[in-house]
Amino acid sequence: MKRLYRSRHLLISSITLLLFYAAMQHTLADDHLQLQPYTASTEKSFDDVIDDLKFAISEYNFRLTSENRISAAISKQTGENLPKARILHFCNLDYARVFIKADPDYLLNMPCRIAVRQQQDQVIIQTWLLTEPCPQLSKHVAEVNDIFKKIVDYGAEKRQTKINVFRMKK
Repeated sequence: MKRLYRSRHLLISSITLLLFYAAMQHTLADDHLQLQPYTASTEKSFDDVIDDLKFAISEYNFRLTSENRISAAISKQTGENLPKARILHFCNLDYARVFIKADPDYLLNMPCRIAVRQQQDQVIIQTWLLTEPCPQLSKHVAEVNDIFKKIVDYGAEKRQTKINVFRMKK
């Protein structure tokens, strides 16, 4: 009985999410807030990518607001063994303030996010690039998109081994 309820609940939840997704795609297709994906991939380990992304996010004066371990949550609920997938949510309050003052609908883009997923021997990193809702935001949108690309690219870069050379005094 419990298993039947769980299956029915999962089916209803899945259908609801699909309908919501379809509605959002239709809405975004006609909306000036439609986003564009920016993608990079790497052979680095998933955990190294996450660490590097968190570092880059902070270096560009954004703050990590939450971290969704989406595949772990699904695996815990269903018992399925899914590839690693995580979503990092982050925000810069200075940019958020500028965007909201110029166009309150731009709040839909906050917080920003990066999705990271394991796909065979690659780690795929994706973020949405912002589109320009109005001319007064073009400079800020360009700045933020440049930062997003740099963060994603930093996450995808191979780490350079740093060698510390210590010289002994004679």
